[in-house]
Amino acid sequence: MNSDKNNIDNNVRFGVYHEQLFYPELKQIFPDIKKSENEYCYYDFYNKNCIIELKTRDITYNNFISKSNNPNIWITKYKIDNYLLNLERKPFKLDFYIFNKFVGETTIDEQIFYIKYNKQQFDNYKIEKDFNNNLVYCVPITDWKLFKRDNIFYNFEY
Repeated sequence: MNSDKNNIDNNVRFGVYHEQLFYPELKQIFPDIKKSENEYCYYDFYNKNCIIELKTRDITYNNFISKSNNPNIWITKYKIDNYLLNLERKPFKLDFYIFNKFVGETTIDEQIFYIKYNKQQFDNYKIEKDFNNNLVYCVPITDWKLFKRDNIFYNFEY
């Protein structure tokens, strides 16, 4: 049990570290973006128009792709459910972007992809259970848009 807690703590520290690295890059697109205060919040960044979740994978993109014939990136369903609940309460438009960062040997090797929540699109994704028994959306890697590769930023579509 202690090992599970240590693993969770290490994963949280890993995620928080990469959120801090990502924050300046994100501010280039969303100058008014703020970092969530609580490391266990449903999302990592927010402003009045959007919420953003960053998922960091401790694997290179090429290794991730090579390990599967049909690579999917998991997005925890309760994060989407929480976003939809927020949408019901807000009298204005609120977008949800999920960024997925593949960590490389160096920052040049890292690659970041993103997807914007779209109900019709997500309704077509398969839902499974992850290793912790959480429900997750299985989002094909082909549905993600490239945000950054080789320290080059690509066009971000709002």
